[in-house]
Amino acid sequence: MSVMQIISGALLIIISVVITVAVCMQEPSGGLGATFGGDTFFGANKGRSKEAMLAKITKIAGAALFVITLIVLAFSVYAK
Repeated sequence: MSVMQIISGALLIIISVVITVAVCMQEPSGGLGATFGGDTFFGANKGRSKEAMLAKITKIAGAALFVITLIVLAFSVYAK
């Protein structure tokens, strides 16, 4: 195993834990209506709430997980 594979593997584990914690800390949504843009009373301040911060962390960590996974795949295919 190369150093790059070890580092990227550790990053994948850390990001997976971050996603799991962020999702578990989120409040349940109001159902399908709220998921697809239905108005709720709390929707007005959603951009500044803890919920919005957790949603942003989840999106960023998910994108990072995807990119790092592609990098690991590229290293494993082209390193041979």
